[in-house]
Amino acid sequence: EPIVTKLVGGAEAGPFAVDTLTLPYQNRFNALFFCTGVDVLPDGRLAVCTCHGDVWLAAVDDAKGEVSWQRFATGLYHPLGLKVVDGQVVVLERGQLT
Repeated sequence: EPIVTKLVGGAEAGPFAVDTLTLPYQNRFNALFFCTGVDVLPDGRLAVCTCHGDVWLAAVDDAKGEVSWQRFATGLYHPLGLKVVDGQVVVLERGQLT
């Protein structure tokens, strides 16, 4: 089941707006969120990695003002960043690419 958090929309009073995705600090996995990388999948979802070894997928719903988080991978060794290449999430870990 996805974890749903709040989307805080930015003010549109300037040349750009900054939306804030609320991180699911309280989650059933007790996973810590020290984000180390983010990229966008072709379907519009975000892929986010954390330094404690998780990769999360986040789907933003502007109409509802919600972000749905789904843990995609866990057990990685100090992910330092990620990149979506040809629709696949590639994670740079401390000692390898996954």
